[in-house]
Amino acid sequence: MDKINVVAGATLALLITCAGCYRNSNQQLNFENEMEQKAVSANLRTADEWVSSPLRNRLTLKLNRNVEEVWALVGDPANMPQYSDGLRKVETEFDEAGNCTAYTCYFKPVDGVNEEIIHHTTIIWHERNTGWASLDPEVNPFGMLQSLSLMTLEADEEQTVFKWQFHFNCENEMMLNFNKDGYKSALDDISQRLIKKFGGTQLENFVEGS
Repeated sequence: MDKINVVAGATLALLITCAGCYRNSNQQLNFENEMEQKAVSANLRTADEWVSSPLRNRLTLKLNRNVEEVWALVGDPANMPQYSDGLRKVETEFDEAGNCTAYTCYFKPVDGVNEEIIHHTTIIWHERNTGWASLDPEVNPFGMLQSLSLMTLEADEEQTVFKWQFHFNCENEMMLNFNKDGYKSALDDISQRLIKKFGGTQLENFVEGS
C-alpha cells in the first residue's frame, strides 16, 4: 500500500508539474503574440504626424484574407479603379528605388458635369503590408485644405482590418459637407466591392457629425 501511495503521489506531482509547464508555455506564447501584435500596431502611422485637420471620414472593414493578399490589391494606388466605381484610371509615379511617390486620379464624369476631374496627390508614406498615406496639394479640385488620406492594414489572425481615413478642412461649411457626403458615398461603394472580393464585414463608415 505504501508503495502504491508513493507511485500515486509521484504521478500526481508529475501531472501538476506538467500542467504548470503547459500554463507557463501558453502564457509565454500569449505574451509573445501580444508583443508581436503591439509591434505591428506600433508601425501604423497616425494622421497627426502630417496634418492638424480633423478626421472627417473613415471606413473600417474586417476582410477574410491575410494582409499580404489584401495588400496585393490596395497597396498599389493604380489598382483603385478595381474597387472604386468613380475612377476611370489612376496613374502612379515611382522613384529610383521603386517606391511609389505620387498618383493621379482620373474621375469618371458625373451627372451634369461633362469634364473629367483630374486630381494629383503625393504619397508621403508607403510601407509594404502596412499602409500608405497621401497628401493633397492645397489647390485641388475639391477645395480641401490639409487633406490627408491614410490607409492602414492590421492582421487579426487570418483576417485583415482595413482602415481608410480622411482628414481635411474646407473654406466653408457647404464645401465641407459636400466632401464628407461624397466620401461617404464613395466609401460605401469601396466597402461593397472589397467585401465582395475578399469576404468579410463592414465595421464602420464614419462621417463626422452624423
